[in-house]
Amino acid sequence: DQLSAASDQFAFCAALFEALFGERPFDGRSCRELSRQKHLELLAEGDRRREVPAWLRKVVLRGLRADPRGGAGGLSTSQWLAVAFGLPALAGWAWLRFGPAPPSPDDAPPSA
Repeated sequence: DQLSAASDQFAFCAALFEALFGERPFDGRSCRELSRQKHLELLAEGDRRREVPAWLRKVVLRGLRADPRGGAGGLSTSQWLAVAFGLPALAGWAWLRFGPAPPSPDDAPPSA
C-alpha cells in the first residue's frame, strides 16, 4: 500500500478514536491481527460512558473504514473542517468533564 491522503485520514482517525473513547480502535496483538481487524472493520467498543457527540463519532468511524471511499466516500472538506475547528472546543470540554488522563504504566520512569 502507498502512503496517501487516505492513510493520513486513517491514522488521524485512529488517534482521535483513542483520545475520545479511551482505547485503540483495534486490539490486535500482531500486525496480521490488526490488519485483519481493520479489513473486517472489527472496531473496539470504546468507553460508552464517554459522551462523544454523534456527529464526531460518525466522522471518526467513517475515517476508520477499510475503504473510506466505499459507500458515501471519504471525509469531505467540510467534515475535516468541522473536526479541525471542533477539536479545540471538544478538548476543553473533555478536560472539564473528565479531567486529565491518568498516567499510563508505560509513562513510569524505569526502576533502578
